[in-house]
Amino acid sequence: MKIYPFFLFFIFQLGCNFSKEKSYSCNQVLEEYTSLIKKITEEKNGKVLSGITALSNTNDKCVTAYFLLGDIYLAQNNFTQAKQNFLSALKFQENNIYSLYKLGLIYHAEKNYDSAILLFRTAAKQKTTNGFVLNYSNEYSEIINRPHFDIQYSEIIFSNALASYNANNLLDARNELNYCITQKIHLDEAYYLRGLIYFEIKYYNKACNDMFMAKSYGSSKATEYIINNNCRQEKVN
Repeated sequence: MKIYPFFLFFIFQLGCNFSKEKSYSCNQVLEEYTSLIKKITEEKNGKVLSGITALSNTNDKCVTAYFLLGDIYLAQNNFTQAKQNFLSALKFQENNIYSLYKLGLIYHAEKNYDSAILLFRTAAKQKTTNGFVLNYSNEYSEIINRPHFDIQYSEIIFSNALASYNANNLLDARNELNYCITQKIHLDEAYYLRGLIYFEIKYYNKACNDMFMAKSYGSSKATEYIINNNCRQEKVN
């Protein structure tokens, strides 16, 4: 059978296209961040992951590449790789809120609560009344206005409250949960945890009232607590 040269060339090009990883620019990662995450996590596109990894290896100042890789590995519970990428972003900008917050989540998942608290508090200090502050160089200043990277102050405080509670820093946790409740965020969990704290310090009426509030916001754990502790809702002055 005769094989024509142009057919061999076509097969060669096809093989190259299948094996070659896709290349990305740092700006492209910023603009297509959400869709790239989807391609890697939902579509299992290994070429995209390889391309972003190659970018981070060749451009050590591309903070968005570190963000993306960190988020991917965090979603996979690959804490070692996630930590490495968020730490790389911090080397570029030490007060990077996004990396500080995500590293805090990793340390919290690893039950290293003291380190998580330190990172959350450092992240919180970078926030102002106007919202998000990154202080990037001009090359990356456009990241400031991207909602995806804007970790809200109240979210940082809530995460810190969880870490404080798990570290048995009950007074700090209660103060942080008080803030979350006034800001009306994660009310089911905030009331539930504050109720547990009141129970620990033997303020049983307040504990039960918080559990009723948590139940009203959909906490099944609070419902179980109310039943097990024969709670009755009372007005607290």
